[in-house]
Amino acid sequence: MGFNSYIVSETKTAFSVPMPVQVLPNKKSFKQRAFTLAETLITLSIIGVIAAMTVPTLMSNVNKQIYVTGLKKAYNQLQNAIRMIPISQGCSGGDYDCAGFPETFWEEGDAERIVDLLSEQYKVKKVCYKKTDEGCNWNKDASIFPGFMVEDGSEIFVTRSSTFGIIIDINGEKGPNEKGRDIFDFLIVTEYSIAGEFTNLPVGTVAPGGSRLAADAFYQGDWAYWKNSPKCYGSETGWWNLCAGRVLETGKMDY
Repeated sequence: MGFNSYIVSETKTAFSVPMPVQVLPNKKSFKQRAFTLAETLITLSIIGVIAAMTVPTLMSNVNKQIYVTGLKKAYNQLQNAIRMIPISQGCSGGDYDCAGFPETFWEEGDAERIVDLLSEQYKVKKVCYKKTDEGCNWNKDASIFPGFMVEDGSEIFVTRSSTFGIIIDINGEKGPNEKGRDIFDFLIVTEYSIAGEFTNLPVGTVAPGGSRLAADAFYQGDWAYWKNSPKCYGSETGWWNLCAGRVLETGKMDY
């Protein structure tokens, strides 16, 4: 072999790129392994257990937020309705005496008078005065709590001889119809407080039950402020009437 031939041969050997070796795949390696029936059932069982543990809590939290939103709406509506009473009666703003607003809730007919004045400020579906007025009261006893049903489904009642001036069921006939969940109370400042003394707040002030405002306005003391009686729902003491102030102040229903 000549010198030139040797150079060509070595050059080809040194710089040639080797061809990759093609390996034929094993058909069995492409076969996907499926879940067995037992494995599927076990997986579904685990998912079911997790759902059973978490879904009720999630739904409870969702419902609580709905109640919080409903309470805020009811509070704003009540404030606006009370504020508009004098104007609707042809009186100047804030002149509740001119509008015939009762001085207290103690006298016979006071509750019905407030129902008349308030109901004019809402889109009312039904007004209830008597025990025979079914379907308008969460306890079906309008002889104790005269009130009215609003077109949005809420129900508003005025109590007699009680510090719980206004009771609002924010969703009416819908459940759960529980005090502190969807039923709340408010105090409306009249000329005299429940203690029989002049109040230190303007007539027509709306004080959520359990709020500092309510405790001060009606001379009820620190016990009537929700922070001093934290169990406003489901407690043996039954201080459900403090829940409105708690929810509106904290912005949540953490009980």
